[in-house]
Amino acid sequence: MKPRKILIAMVIVGFASCKTSTINQSSTKEFGELSSDMIDDSPINPEYLLIPDLTPDKLICRRPFSSQLTGNMTYRSAKGEVPVATFTSGQVGSCEMARRAARKGIVCVETSGGYKAINLDTRATVKSFNRPISNCLNYTFNQGTEVAEDDLQLIDPSHLGAYLKNMPKVSDSQINDALEGPDTIWYDENSMVFTYQDSFGNPTGPEGLRANRVGYDVGSTTNIPDIRALTEYFELQAFKYPFAITAGRLDRGNAQAIYFWRPPRDAQGNKIPVAWWKNGSHWHWVFPVGTVFGEVLLVRDGSTTSEWYTHEIRTRVRELNRWRTDIFRPFTTARDFATTIKRLRSNWAQTDLAQLVAHLENPNTLTPGRLDSGSYERAVASIDGYYDVLPATSDHALIRTVLSKIRFKSAMHTEWKRNGDKVSYAPATKANFHIVPHDFIAGLLQNDEKSCIRCHDQTGRPIGQLDRRATLYGEIWGEDEIFTWHPFKVYEDIYTVSDGSRVANPRLVKAGLLIQKKPSNKDPIYRELPRPYTPYYK
Repeated sequence: MKPRKILIAMVIVGFASCKTSTINQSSTKEFGELSSDMIDDSPINPEYLLIPDLTPDKLICRRPFSSQLTGNMTYRSAKGEVPVATFTSGQVGSCEMARRAARKGIVCVETSGGYKAINLDTRATVKSFNRPISNCLNYTFNQGTEVAEDDLQLIDPSHLGAYLKNMPKVSDSQINDALEGPDTIWYDENSMVFTYQDSFGNPTGPEGLRANRVGYDVGSTTNIPDIRALTEYFELQAFKYPFAITAGRLDRGNAQAIYFWRPPRDAQGNKIPVAWWKNGSHWHWVFPVGTVFGEVLLVRDGSTTSEWYTHEIRTRVRELNRWRTDIFRPFTTARDFATTIKRLRSNWAQTDLAQLVAHLENPNTLTPGRLDSGSYERAVASIDGYYDVLPATSDHALIRTVLSKIRFKSAMHTEWKRNGDKVSYAPATKANFHIVPHDFIAGLLQNDEKSCIRCHDQTGRPIGQLDRRATLYGEIWGEDEIFTWHPFKVYEDIYTVSDGSRVANPRLVKAGLLIQKKPSNKDPIYRELPRPYTPYYK
C-alpha cells in the first residue's frame, strides 16, 4: 500500500505564514488477522520519535486577584515554575495569544514601548518589535514549520504529524476518507480557542465573545457573591462538567484530543459554507448536510518523549434533521480484548498479561461511579453507573500494536462488560499507558445517540435559564449541537469582558466557508434542529 500524504499547514487567526509544509505519513497496515509476529518488541528509537513542540504547554497565563485583567505569564522550567512577564497592554488576552504562538522556546513578551521575542531558558532578547503584538506573534509562531497563508489548516503542522503518525483505520469508509482527505481541517484548543457567547450584557454591560477561561477568571478574582457564582459553572480554562471537555476524558497528562471538520462540496465541486445569522446579539449557525465533524482521542505513556496513539474516534455527520453519531474503538467488549491478547502473546499466562486477561474475563470487576452535573443539573442530569478499571501491563508494545494496527469498529449500542444489571460501556484504568487514558470516564456513558444528544442539544443555551443570578453570564458554548467549532476571529479582546468582540473569521470568509443567511424550514441543505430550551437573547 502506498504511503498516504497529508498536507498539513497551520493558520491561527491573525498569524501570517508563508510556506507550505508537507508530511509523508505511512499508512496503517491492513491486517486480516493480527498475529504475534506483527508486534514490534524492539526498543523505541528516540531518533524516530515525532514529538510536538511543548513550548505553549509549558507556559501559563494567570489573572491576579482583583486585577484589571492583567496577565501574568509563568514558565514551567526544569527548575520549577518561574515568572516570565506581565502583560498590561491587551492584558491577559495578549498573554494568552503570546503563549499559543510560542515555539521552540521563543515567546513574545511586552516591553515599555512594544514587544520582544525572548529565549525562555536564557531570557536573552531574540528580536524587538513595535506594536501591534501581531508582528511579534508572527515571528515566534514561525519558529515552527512555516505554512501557506491561504491554507485553512488551523493546527500546528508538527503537532498534527505527531498526533496522526499512528492513526488506525476505521470500519466506516466515509470517516476514513475524512481522516485522510485533503479537504479535512484539523484543529485543537490551542488553535481554535474554545469560546462562548455573552449576549446578555447591554444595556447594563458588555456583550461579546469570551474564551472559555473568562468565566472562571472573572468569578475567581472577585468577592461579589453573584459574580463569584461563575465558579459554579466554570473551572480553570473551561466550563465545568458536563460541558468541560470531550466527554469521557479527564486531563491527567497522558490524554489529548484533536478535532477535524470536513465541509461538504456541491455538484460543481465547491465547498458548501456554514450559514449564520443573528438573534438579538447572539450568533446562530447551522452546518450544511454532509458536514463531518470528529474527535480523535489520544493517549501516551505520560512522558514527554513518547508518541501519541489513538484510542477512540467520535464522529458526527450532518443529515437534514439530525447528526448521525458514531464511536470507533479497537475493542467493543472486554472479552474481545482478552481474545486478542491470547492470540498475540502465546506466553501471556507467564507475564502480567495473565492478571489483565483474568480481569477482562471476570464479570465481577465493575465498581460504582458517579458523574455529578452540579449546577448544570437542570440541563443535564447526573449519571450513576459503573467503571471497569483495568490493571496495568508492562507490555507497552502490545498496547501500541492494538491501538495502531487494529481496524477500529463502531461501538454504538455495545456494552463493554455486564454483570446482571450492572453495565460499563468502556474500560477505565489507573495505568500510565493502556488502551484508554488514566481515569477515562466513558464507562458511565451509554454508546448511543440519546447519550450524546443529552449534552449536545444544550449548545447556545443561556446560562441564566439555569440560575436566576446568572442573567449576565452568557451562553453554553457551541451551536448546532457542536461545541468546539465557531466562526469567529480569535484576538486579544476575547480574553476579556469586552463589548462587540464577535467578528467573523476573515480566513473563513475569504475561503467562502461562511454565508450570512437564516435558513427556511424547507431549505434542503440547512435545517435548524429542535432545542430543549427557548433560544431567547437580548
